[in-house]
Amino acid sequence: MRTKGPLILGLFAGLIGFSELYITWEPFRAIPALFSDFAIILSAIAFILGGINIIQVNWPKVRRQEEDWQFKVVLLVSAFVMSVVGIAWHEIGATSDRGSWNKQANQTQSNDVMLNIHADRKDALVIINGGTPYRAWHNGTPSDIALPPGDTPLSLPINEGTHNVLIRMPVSAGYQEYKTEIQANVGDVIDVNAPLALKWGQDGRVFTWIYDHIFFPCNATMFALLAFFIASAAFRAFRARNIESALLLSAAILVMIGLVPIGRAISPIFPELEEWIMSVLNTAGRRAIMMGAALGGIATGLRIILGIERSHLGSD
Repeated sequence: MRTKGPLILGLFAGLIGFSELYITWEPFRAIPALFSDFAIILSAIAFILGGINIIQVNWPKVRRQEEDWQFKVVLLVSAFVMSVVGIAWHEIGATSDRGSWNKQANQTQSNDVMLNIHADRKDALVIINGGTPYRAWHNGTPSDIALPPGDTPLSLPINEGTHNVLIRMPVSAGYQEYKTEIQANVGDVIDVNAPLALKWGQDGRVFTWIYDHIFFPCNATMFALLAFFIASAAFRAFRARNIESALLLSAAILVMIGLVPIGRAISPIFPELEEWIMSVLNTAGRRAIMMGAALGGIATGLRIILGIERSHLGSD
């Protein structure tokens, strides 16, 4: 039973996934949906197991100070930091209040309406009806947007009527924003309170800053170095030793000449040749590979469903 149980389970799961494409009976559709939920849970567990595996593999090497153990320290510290900042701490125990506004009627004798902005962050921007931004802590002239934050909360007159007020940080990613619609009458004094709390998690400020200022530059550096490795590999691979390698070399030369401006300057036929090679020959070869991979996947799936393929069970 220890061998037949997993085979029966694999047969059952495979038949459910296969039958989903052909059976439209509504009560049956709930079973594949349940299996999809199980797959999501297993994927989450796989991420947890992956994190544990990183620790199990790298920490002993760091403890023994094996070769390149410093890089493994960087890996472990980076994984821990990203795991911590990836949690939405601002939502844990938080309330649904993201800001508020209140109106005090008939406080002035003017025909204008006074709008007072109380933002927790001085460098926040205030945008009224999609117009020019104001600095939340300044005297209320649009030119203050170019100045550093001041010490005076924004207070400015607005006209009577309905106004859309948006308060956000200059770098909107990673911070909460406050958006509301206010109805102003003559003589009203309206106070708007906007906390603009720092967000955590994948959309949070810290996570975004690390991605933009650490991960993205490192990623760009890696791909910049990769270009030299590709050029070196191409130099070694594109050697006309036989007919096949000569055809590969010729196609590569024509594509490169057709893509660069000098090729267009030499003759307009080079861009046309490049487009024909990429849209006809390359597409045909890519589709053939995809069809072969699909047939291989189907064959592997059938072998698993029928119990012929058992390597995933740990047997020979």
